[in-house]
Amino acid sequence: MGRISERAGSGAQVTFTLGNHDLELTLPGPRRLLRDTLGPGRVDFLFDNEALRIGSVLIEHGNRYDGWNAVNHDS
Repeated sequence: MGRISERAGSGAQVTFTLGNHDLELTLPGPRRLLRDTLGPGRVDFLFDNEALRIGSVLIEHGNRYDGWNAVNHDS
């Protein structure tokens, strides 16, 4: 967490793309704990089927394209 904390503390935006291996961060308590651990700064979360576009680059979590790793939020 050290380098991520440094980045967030410098005023840079840190974005976590949530997927099948970090479902806990979809819950408010763990997200709050992570924000508190990282300290001041801008920390954002992208949830399932959301993407981040930076210029011409599109960043997505790969589990959305793999049925084996896809998360069924309705179950």
